[in-house]
Amino acid sequence: MLQIQLLPCGLSDLFLQVVKTRRMTKADRYGLMAALLSDSLSSDEQDAIDRMLRSVRKGRILLVDELSAVKNSSTRWSGSALKTESNSDNPY
Repeated sequence: MLQIQLLPCGLSDLFLQVVKTRRMTKADRYGLMAALLSDSLSSDEQDAIDRMLRSVRKGRILLVDELSAVKNSSTRWSGSALKTESNSDNPY
């Protein structure tokens, strides 16, 4: 059977990011699923998950189809191509 290993501070970081952005991405939802399947949650971690899910139900947190809430500030869209800003003259 597949063993799920959670990062030690992963759930608290996830909770902080979701509460801060008021958005839950697909990656966040998979993280919650992995945490719930691990059967090793403390009561504080279970309470944090319950609070997040209650906030989703009440509409305080939006479920989004993005994979990650992390955005690269040096990346921008221009026309139909993705361009990244660079200080280098290297064309590659």
